[in-house]
Amino acid sequence: MHHKGEGVGYLLTVNGKTIYHAGDTDFIPEMRGLGDVDVALLPIGGTFTMDIEEAIEAVVAIKPKIVIPMHYLKANPQEFKKKLEAKSNIKVIDLPSLPHSSSRVATSSLTLHHNNPLPSKI
Repeated sequence: MHHKGEGVGYLLTVNGKTIYHAGDTDFIPEMRGLGDVDVALLPIGGTFTMDIEEAIEAVVAIKPKIVIPMHYLKANPQEFKKKLEAKSNIKVIDLPSLPHSSSRVATSSLTLHHNNPLPSKI
């Protein structure tokens, strides 16, 4: 369980683009006040996090240009994409999952993405 105020979500600004990483959370009212978000990473799995329906509610409230579903071992990201795109023009990008046992791959991937700026047309 995450208690309010423990800081499980983060807003990052990189090259003038704002990225919101929600962490493990449910939809919370504070998401409505995040400001301009270019990319949002939101959990959709429903186990200790929001499920697909709640994630759609969060995306509609946040209004990012792009959303990336995450933490979805028991959820279908294509279902999330289909339902969200029926309600909005927000682009959904489903990134391939990294193997759970491969922290080295995850670190390499993070470094690779960190060294490449976000596209200017987000």
